[in-house]
Amino acid sequence: MPSLKMSIEEKFIHFLVTLAKKENEDFSGAGFVLYHDLNLLSEYHCNLVNHHRALPLLQLGTEDFNAFIVKISNINHACHDGFHFISASGILTHIAQFFSPPASKLIHNIKGQGARTFCTQAGSMLNGVTLVGSVSTNKNIYIFEKGKLIDTDHYTNCQNPLRYSTCS
Repeated sequence: MPSLKMSIEEKFIHFLVTLAKKENEDFSGAGFVLYHDLNLLSEYHCNLVNHHRALPLLQLGTEDFNAFIVKISNINHACHDGFHFISASGILTHIAQFFSPPASKLIHNIKGQGARTFCTQAGSMLNGVTLVGSVSTNKNIYIFEKGKLIDTDHYTNCQNPLRYSTCS
């Protein structure tokens, strides 16, 4: 029987699957960077500012985290655009950040997807980044690790994606 304790990467993937399954007609899509060294990201064309004064302390894998992201992912919310940054310990540290990683010849356009998905793939190749994921407005999930697309079929076919043990 698999352990109920999930790695931060598993929590990240499960969160994106859960977000994609939420019923929300005003969902704007969302991008997320799971990082282990934020200092290295400052070398690239990113605007890491903490412009949301009262960003609550939110932990990946909690209902409060999920509810907050659903709220700000509404097309009418001021913070719906950009990428949201999550530390290696699972804390939401930055929201609605401009994220424009350098292009690479190793990146191939995913048919029918735009800039957010391109930045998701390119950003996953940066030093200091563990995973980058996005959920499109039509609820497609793209998660990349070092430029490679992670197969999320196992997670998306689970009845309860937040409980890894039920998805064998």
